[in-house]
Amino acid sequence: MRDRWFSQRLLKLLVEHNCPAQRLEIEIIGPCLHKNIGMVRSMISSLRNQGVKVSLDDFGTGYASLSQLRTLPLDRIKIDRSFFRELNYRDSGKIVDAIVSLGNGLEMSITAEGIENEAILETLRQMGQLKGQGYLYGHPEPTDGVIERLRGQGRLSEAGESPKDSGAVTDELADQPRA
Repeated sequence: MRDRWFSQRLLKLLVEHNCPAQRLEIEIIGPCLHKNIGMVRSMISSLRNQGVKVSLDDFGTGYASLSQLRTLPLDRIKIDRSFFRELNYRDSGKIVDAIVSLGNGLEMSITAEGIENEAILETLRQMGQLKGQGYLYGHPEPTDGVIERLRGQGRLSEAGESPKDSGAVTDELADQPRA
């Protein structure tokens, strides 16, 4: 978010690779918001105007202010996994409940990070309509593994069958059951 041309470069890549902008969701972290909030707001707006979704990652760890959350055009809040490791201890459940209420009030989708077992999943199901992400659903895997898994499920189009990148990809739970 320090590169003022980031949004234009990203949108150019999407066009070059024939990737619909609506299929991309980028995540930004709180420290990115403190340098130049006007420039960040402009970049986020530019991306969202083209259909890219923007999430605030690791929410609740102390970097993003409520003012920024209210004024930035974000689509999703991702609640940091540290709250779910301790969900049944201390006041983590109350904090998660407050973040969920805040997200609902701002009409933002919410993703719970760090769903690692059925007990956490069941607790989150009782909190409302959240999306989930974590090892319970899958582990990070190489691009080739993702392609093979999607091919086996019949979920690849012709354009999606020949990526050259072999970097690691995390298993985002867009189509998984909601918590």
